[in-house]
Amino acid sequence: RAEPLAVVGIAGRFPGAASLAEFWDLLRTGTCAVGPVPPDRLRPGWPASLMHGGYLADVDRFDPLLLGITPRHAALMDPQERLCLEVVWEALDDAGYPAARLRAAHDSRVGVYVGSMYNEYPYFGVEQSLLGPPADSGSTVAGIANRVSYAFDLHGPSMTVDTMCSASLVALHLAARALRAGDCEAAVVAATNLSLHPNKFRQIDRLGGASGDRLCRSFGRGGDGMVPAEAVCALLLKPLSAAEAAGDRVHALVSGTAVINAGRTNGWIVPSPTAQAEVVRQALADAGLNPSDIGYLEAHGAGTALGDPIEADGLHRIFAGDGRGRGTLPIGSVKSNIGHAEASAGLAGAAKVVLQFAHRTLVPSLHADELNPDIDWEHSPLRVQRTLQPWDTPGTAPRRAGVSSFGAGGTLAHVVLEEPPAHLAPDAPADPTPPAPTPVLLSAYDEDRLREVVTRLLDRLRDHPAPDLADLAFTLAEGRHHLRERAALVVRGVGELADRLRRHLDGDPTAAVHRGRAPSDRTRTEPLTAGDPEELARQWVTGRPVRIAPPTGRRPRIVPLPAYPFARMRCWLPEPSQRPDTPAASASPAPEPSYGPATAAASASPAPESAHGAAPTAASTSPGPDSASWPVTPAGSALSGPESAPWPVTPAGSAPSGPESASRPATPAGSAPSGPESAPRPATPAGPAPSGPESSPWLAAPTA
Repeated sequence: RAEPLAVVGIAGRFPGAASLAEFWDLLRTGTCAVGPVPPDRLRPGWPASLMHGGYLADVDRFDPLLLGITPRHAALMDPQERLCLEVVWEALDDAGYPAARLRAAHDSRVGVYVGSMYNEYPYFGVEQSLLGPPADSGSTVAGIANRVSYAFDLHGPSMTVDTMCSASLVALHLAARALRAGDCEAAVVAATNLSLHPNKFRQIDRLGGASGDRLCRSFGRGGDGMVPAEAVCALLLKPLSAAEAAGDRVHALVSGTAVINAGRTNGWIVPSPTAQAEVVRQALADAGLNPSDIGYLEAHGAGTALGDPIEADGLHRIFAGDGRGRGTLPIGSVKSNIGHAEASAGLAGAAKVVLQFAHRTLVPSLHADELNPDIDWEHSPLRVQRTLQPWDTPGTAPRRAGVSSFGAGGTLAHVVLEEPPAHLAPDAPADPTPPAPTPVLLSAYDEDRLREVVTRLLDRLRDHPAPDLADLAFTLAEGRHHLRERAALVVRGVGELADRLRRHLDGDPTAAVHRGRAPSDRTRTEPLTAGDPEELARQWVTGRPVRIAPPTGRRPRIVPLPAYPFARMRCWLPEPSQRPDTPAASASPAPEPSYGPATAAASASPAPESAHGAAPTAASTSPGPDSASWPVTPAGSALSGPESAPWPVTPAGSAPSGPESASRPATPAGSAPSGPESAPRPATPAGPAPSGPESSPWLAAPTA
């Protein structure tokens, strides 16, 4: 058996769920997030009746300045590329590996493997050119993976994989093989799928593949077609031994993978039960496991009249011969909740399994109250998981699951996942550390984002059991990107931390929070590692690298904390405004892409330090720990607005105020979800291209 791979970081955005926590709520409550196309997505003449599906919120929004991209360029980028950058950032945050720490830990030998298939944003540029002034938009799908490697300065293999609907699990398979071969030491595996244009829906309708009742009835009676869905998901993988040596949290193990093609079948896009059985058999062999070791199957389950019975046949061939009784192996499909996420479908299913591991619970698969009569359930070990129930295992055996994903062209993938060893799981108990004065470091790109970072942290501390202070401080110091706008305070407990941050938000000058901005012209120096904790905090907010002393008695560990609150700037090609027969069309200048800042500061602020080591372009010093307001902006800075306005009063326990904290709610089939804001905001002044995320100042920087 080959060494398993550890999933040390995971993030995702799904219909009705802007985070994995929201995704779990959607799954456990049996919510269907499929509905009509959001009205703000439509253009005149588009077939809204065909465009039913699962949709993400805010696909037109992005934080370009944080990632070193000009708003003008961001408006022309494929939204799949933009969203992949943000979700990979979130996965690295979850793992506690900001770009610099990831590079230092693995000498930049980190691969990037992304599953994607549709490339629809160029259609918008073509249509604009046909209707008026020439415009271009989008790029090749290869740029999705390559942009991640560029943004985070990762030097391992980098590729976008397109095998249609099996693309994300094929990307995972290729990453697993590269890690085993030593081609890289860690790997980002991601997938992105957006439904931006009606071309896909027209094609699915022409081929007879669309669901008649606009639901994905995985293994249910009446399943006659699929419903497309959007999803973006990312994982960070390392060999299990490397993850354990580094003290990483582990969400799941990838025990085995397999990829084959069905070859010639009874027709193009007609599946083969023999081939589907074979890919499962190979994945089990790769994991060194027997069919009886699997306790759950996350099936492809597209809900089609032909596909579901054939998939059940293939699974029966593998699992019926291991002594299981009738209906003892639960199966389900996330497609029944969110629709068919196509290139992202495999990772969406894997994310569902990881969450079931974490909560030790099986969630219901929907729209199968009446089972598909073309499947022989009476003589099958399979049963559709239709209720929420604890996931129990015999004895001490770990929970294991298989995940299938099949491409229409015959490329089939199967992955075997296993729950992590108990001592590496995110909820593994740890001895408390003795109270000690501990610097807590918080940063963001600008003042508004920093306010939101603090608000989200307070919400987390209010709504969840308090983590150990040493672990929380370690996560913020080592496990997050350190950006230019900074706040720090020294506390002896999590309760004191929450109290003082809340008081600071309320404008109380006795909260004693240090504030500052990392200057643009600082040179790299050795980090401060010892001394008065207050002095460490004061030095850090002015840009000096520091290293927080680990707690005594045990190794510090990464703990779950809120994701970074990205600015929500609209970045989109403008709507066509002229017809080809308009005389002025040929003489009109090309319209500006639509982009607008979430705040004035976001549009005019200089950039943070780049992932390649460039420094930020503005400087300030801390006003001292007794200041309750954000620092006075130096003369000549590009920041706009009142220079010394304090944070507004925020009631204790209030929800985050930024639009990025809210996702489009899940909507039952047949209802129209509310869409993201579609009105363009004021254009951002042209300026030099900002640089990317800041390198962690105390970690060794890679050689340029």
